[in-house]
Amino acid sequence: MAKGQFWDDTFEKLAELGASTAKKTGQAVTKTFNPLQAFEPAAPIPTPEEQQKLNEGMKNKDNHSKLDFEKLQKKYQYQDEQKEDALRQRLFQLVKNDEKEAVERNKQEKEQKEKQELQEQEEKKKKQQERIQQEQSAETPRGKERKSIFSKKKQAQKEHAEYKPSSGKQ
Repeated sequence: MAKGQFWDDTFEKLAELGASTAKKTGQAVTKTFNPLQAFEPAAPIPTPEEQQKLNEGMKNKDNHSKLDFEKLQKKYQYQDEQKEDALRQRLFQLVKNDEKEAVERNKQEKEQKEKQELQEQEEKKKKQQERIQQEQSAETPRGKERKSIFSKKKQAQKEHAEYKPSSGKQ
């Protein structure tokens, strides 16, 4: 009968193992993975009472120096003044450069106008000289002729010498 007892013990052990595994699995599913659990043994989480005592202790201790607002305000004001001076200088340089450019542009425009006037005068002189030369070179008078009282006035034109065809050596 020892054999029968062996199988009975085995089935009982398996049943107990299955029941305990089901309980443990249910508990494991309800728990979530928390990465901070690795650090819990090194730094235990304080209880709310301990946390309150720590906060009160921190309030009583001055672990920092008090701020001197007047000194800070003076420092910021000094920095602002430096920035303001730099901006003023920049603006002054921009205005000064713009004025120089405007003066140079005015000079160039005046020079260009003067050059243009000189060119126009030279062109007028050339035209007058050409007209005078044409008048002097003209052999025929430029007066107008009228052959009859009723006809229109005709202007005399310079006639070229006539060449007769086939009048050369043959």
